[in-house]
Amino acid sequence: MNNNDFIPDKDREFLSWAINFLKYLHASLTRFNFPNDVYQQLTAQRDDYSDKLEIADEPATRTKPSVQAKNDSRKTLEKSLRQAVKEYLANNHLVTDEDRDNL
Repeated sequence: MNNNDFIPDKDREFLSWAINFLKYLHASLTRFNFPNDVYQQLTAQRDDYSDKLEIADEPATRTKPSVQAKNDSRKTLEKSLRQAVKEYLANNHLVTDEDRDNL
């Protein structure tokens, strides 16, 4: 992970981070006044990425198209997560520094 970035570089680490991020976020949706529809979109994108990562990581199903699909899905999820953090969490007075660390 780049020191200036909160998103891990490696695929499995990124997935683990996204799972933990969304789990913590889910427990705090109301407190953060975070839109449920945005949360649902992020969860669906995480699930899509997880599914595509499994396919791309399996030797029997690893193909150039499956790897590209996984990379595209990750790019979409990363972009959405960054946008959600920027719009709803970064400058949200309801989100504490401890929350940010936990997220």
